[in-house]
Amino acid sequence: TNVFFEITPASVADDVVVSGMARGYGYDGTAAVTPKPTLTYNGMTLVEGADYTLAYADNSAPGTGKMTITGKGNYTGTRVVDFTIRDARFGDINYGSDWVSTEGWVQKAVGYGLMSGYSGTTNFGPWDNVTREQAITVLFRDANPDSKATTDPAAYEGNQTPFTDAKPNTYSMAAINWAYKNKIMTGDSSTNFTTVRPGAPISREELAALLYRYAAFQKADLSGAEAASYANAPDKAKVSSWATEAVGWCFAHGVMTGNSQTKELNPQGTAQRAAMAKMAVVTVDQISASRASVAAQSAGALVAGTWR
Repeated sequence: TNVFFEITPASVADDVVVSGMARGYGYDGTAAVTPKPTLTYNGMTLVEGADYTLAYADNSAPGTGKMTITGKGNYTGTRVVDFTIRDARFGDINYGSDWVSTEGWVQKAVGYGLMSGYSGTTNFGPWDNVTREQAITVLFRDANPDSKATTDPAAYEGNQTPFTDAKPNTYSMAAINWAYKNKIMTGDSSTNFTTVRPGAPISREELAALLYRYAAFQKADLSGAEAASYANAPDKAKVSSWATEAVGWCFAHGVMTGNSQTKELNPQGTAQRAAMAKMAVVTVDQISASRASVAAQSAGALVAGTWR
């Protein structure tokens, strides 16, 4: 007896899962923005060109870009995905040579909504020092992407902390309130935790501590949080004892990699905005990867000389 059956192509519009899209993308003026998502069907990853094609529109300027996914071969139909494009064009960055742009960090930091340029200017200030309030504001924006409390003066908050030097009704106050509530920023032990030095430059190990605490807050993979992770760094002895776990985690996960030539960590040196962009993006990506790993395991799947 012959049995006849029909094989119906899966629809990219209804059956295929689209993932791997960022919260936003930075446009630097040198090339159109072309996101590359991951497409899966019943746990199988589709191959661009063989299973689908991608086409883009409105992707050469800040605004809302459009990506059209068209099925091919065993897949049929189309799906249009919108994506946010933010302006990452800055007058003080050389997009052909500055590592913060050639490696894509400023584009990602801006695209993710973590950082922006200086208000009223076209500058990013990549080599400027990072202050403590700037650093915690970056993390607040990742945790609260829809909040206007750091960008709209009408939404600025009053001081809800014991920090006497925090500045109410300024761009950073909501971030400091949030960081205090969630034990990410605890204040200075020398003043019995009554001050936080918001406008002071932040050291690289202090920044590592904030990022590590934020990763813990977001329940990321905290493996490698030990001195052994940076045992080969030439200046490992300069890492303060209170920062050992944080620097270890940052080094183990590529958040902090040291000087490109000497490999020194410079833990007590001041962090620059270029380094902040890279360290924040890698931390956010690590958190996303941890969540994806947990989700996959829950589903029973196998998971397999410049300062940076």
